[in-house]
Amino acid sequence: NPARSILENPKYRDIGGIKHPKWSPDGSRFFCVYMLEDKQTGKKLVKSAYLSDRVGKSIQYISEIGQHPMWYTADSLLSYVRHKDFSHADNPSAQDVMSHPIDGSPGQPIIRNALGIHGSPNPDGQYFVTDVFDWPEPGTHAVLLYQIESGDYRVLVRMRVEKDDSKNSMHPHPSWSRDGKRIYFNGSDTGNRRLYYIDLTNFSF
Repeated sequence: NPARSILENPKYRDIGGIKHPKWSPDGSRFFCVYMLEDKQTGKKLVKSAYLSDRVGKSIQYISEIGQHPMWYTADSLLSYVRHKDFSHADNPSAQDVMSHPIDGSPGQPIIRNALGIHGSPNPDGQYFVTDVFDWPEPGTHAVLLYQIESGDYRVLVRMRVEKDDSKNSMHPHPSWSRDGKRIYFNGSDTGNRRLYYIDLTNFSF
């Protein structure tokens, strides 16, 4: 691990945590993220992805990783990687969706300058769905669909944030159905939290 010196520093002992565990598409293994954060500054010191077999053994380091990682293919992960010195508030598209091969080899951009926070590819890898907050205006969430090859996107849904949710604590978190014909997401357009879906049967990009 390139952050070994930080991990072994007694100052940071016992303050890290495991996040984002996710099974591989075939269920034979899973990855998780070890995150170490400076509680005083909020800065992420370590954000390392690890791969394990299904019983939590044969653990191996993959790479440092960005926001909200997901499986991309059977042999790689993806995550949002922020451009240096930009925050989401500065510029919500100052980030790339990057691949992270599980063999530790260098990753490649999947979508450059991509909006969104929680994203995932559809089963055949042609599209990428994601959500974005306070966009294109404050108080509005949106679900976007990217065409991976071109990097173009379409706005599928815009919805008001939940009443009295000034911190945007409820996120759409769009997810694909197994056949790729529907996208499910959280919403509260009526004032009550509900699960919604988008039917893509007749959708044409």
